[in-house]
Order: sequence, then structure tokens, then C-alpha cells
Amino acid sequence: MLGLADWMALQAPLARLFLDHALRHLADEGLIREKELPSLIELLSGALQQAALGIAAADDPQAARSIYAAGLDRLIKGLMRA
Repeated sequence: MLGLADWMALQAPLARLFLDHALRHLADEGLIREKELPSLIELLSGALQQAALGIAAADDPQAARSIYAAGLDRLIKGLMRA
């Protein structure tokens, strides 16, 4: 079984690749600034890690997942308005 630090180290490169790919699509559409991609990738990576930890520790993971998904949706939509 992996500890938290090992899990985070293992998934971090893949998460960053996924976020880079997704955010580049938004940048290509002119919805976010390309120069902000590195910082947005780091920030969203941290937010997703915290969401995963919150869902894993929740008494009701399904409810927690819905709450975190709504928050992530608001966060990304907010980035596109800025």
C-alpha cells in the first residue's frame, strides 16, 4: 500500500500532463492566457489533490464528490472570465 507522499509523487506528473492538455485547449480558444498556464497547472493540481483527500476522508464520499465537483466547476468557469 502506498503512503500519501508516495501516492502524490506517483500521480503528480500524470495530473500535470492532463491539466496542461486541458488548459491548452482553453488557451487555444482564447479563454485563458497561455502565459498563465504554468501557475494555473500548479494551482489546479493542488486543488484536485485536496479534493481527492477530502472525498477519501468524507463520511459520505458521493456527497463530497458532488460538492467538490461543483466547486471545481466554479473555479474553472471563474478562470475563463478573468
